[in-house]
Amino acid sequence: KIRRLWERYDANGDGVITRAELCLLLEDLRERRSGHRNVLREEVDEAMRAMDGDQDGIIGEDEFFDYMRGKALSAVAKRWLSRESA
Repeated sequence: KIRRLWERYDANGDGVITRAELCLLLEDLRERRSGHRNVLREEVDEAMRAMDGDQDGIIGEDEFFDYMRGKALSAVAKRWLSRESA
């Protein structure tokens, strides 16, 4: 799943996700969740800071996969904890 995301948003296949490609990813997510594509510049900035581990202005493949795996593990942990407390 993460690989497909990477391939979709690394649109030109150069091995990095640029700010513009990240913005497209966020717009697509927003559209799926809220029915519109409006993403604030601050939201793109925040996502870039979170995903761009070395802060070089681009998101490398390793950075992307590390971030997404961390988010997936976080989501699994939250579901597990909510079941445990129920």
